[in-house]
Amino acid sequence: MKMSNSPVFSVVMPVYNRADIIKYSINSVLEQDFQDYEIIIVDDGSEDNTIKVVEGVGDSRIRIVAQQNKGASSARNTGIDQAKGKYIAFLDSDDLFLPHHLKQAFDVLEKGANICTFTQIIVDRGDGIKYLKPHRAQKENEHISEYLMADRGFIPTISLIVPKLLAKKVRYDENLSKGDDYDFAIRLVAAGGELVMLDKPAAIWDDKWNPNRLSNAINTQERIDWLNRIRGLITDKAYYAEMGWPIAKYLAEDGKRIQALKHYFKALFMGSFRPKMAVVVFLQVALSKSAYRKMSDILAKFGVQP
Repeated sequence: MKMSNSPVFSVVMPVYNRADIIKYSINSVLEQDFQDYEIIIVDDGSEDNTIKVVEGVGDSRIRIVAQQNKGASSARNTGIDQAKGKYIAFLDSDDLFLPHHLKQAFDVLEKGANICTFTQIIVDRGDGIKYLKPHRAQKENEHISEYLMADRGFIPTISLIVPKLLAKKVRYDENLSKGDDYDFAIRLVAAGGELVMLDKPAAIWDDKWNPNRLSNAINTQERIDWLNRIRGLITDKAYYAEMGWPIAKYLAEDGKRIQALKHYFKALFMGSFRPKMAVVVFLQVALSKSAYRKMSDILAKFGVQP
């Protein structure tokens, strides 16, 4: 199908060495019920034949933008800069849109200039284990930082759709190796974005276990530095929740368990977690990453979200 000069949606897909699977993600966009869009593939310095595979799809709505390897956040920013659409949707190269994703969002997005939509996603952890995330929408008058940091809220990048003008204003922090979804959502709201969670889950996230992660020490310091940078955009409850949960978890994995538990109990004292969440967080801090993963997989089989 021929692409419009001014498509409604620009679907931005950062990609790096995904020749084996990229076509599945692209096809999930091509199969959308709403067909007025462009797909911007930002190749982040791939060393395989990813570009050749994309070119082989043969759809004029696909544009390929090549850049040196700078990471997913940089690639998303490149896609934002290149976008011709009114709205920008994001999709990672190993994840999938469900067919109704763009159509479901369109009518809601048109109701206001600053409306940004997202949905629950289907998390696929392999071995038949699937569940929906986030477990609930943001409550009325609930601060975005408390939703995200204190109660397992989530604004999935792969289901987020943002007006282009807002996306250009906020942009992704290219200094973050992880947590860019939280950061973008918090700054998006600070810039005037109005987040709306739609009714139907609209994407599938491939979350199969991969033990190869960045070192815990680097993640810990990076997370602390980031938290200090956005301190003015979050509440005290959210700040201590972040210190007592992900940062405490990283410290524990780095062998600094006493320091980790101090942060956890400080968060409890500050009222950052409701009782059920306090138990979940304690288990994540107390158990190794692999042990918690195994336990949460078992719980997921019985319908309990990890």
